[in-house]
Amino acid sequence: MNFQRILPSAIGFLDSVNMMFDRAAEQLSLPEDVAKAVCNCNATYEVQFSVRLRDQLHGFRGFRSVPSDPYSFLNENYTALR
Repeated sequence: MNFQRILPSAIGFLDSVNMMFDRAAEQLSLPEDVAKAVCNCNATYEVQFSVRLRDQLHGFRGFRSVPSDPYSFLNENYTALR
């Protein structure tokens, strides 16, 4: 998909993230299996918290999706080297 030919109002947030990832993977010459492993979302964390602003409590909710546990690769390689 050519990012420059699509109007910004015609694409959603997820589409723009996927297009930018594809562009970066292409620039880095990542093998397809590596790019697919990095692109897949394996965990989504939800955070909820309250903040007092001007004597009122406001609730906020946030999400973070991650492709993998960054330390799992290190743990697998460490045990393989033992």
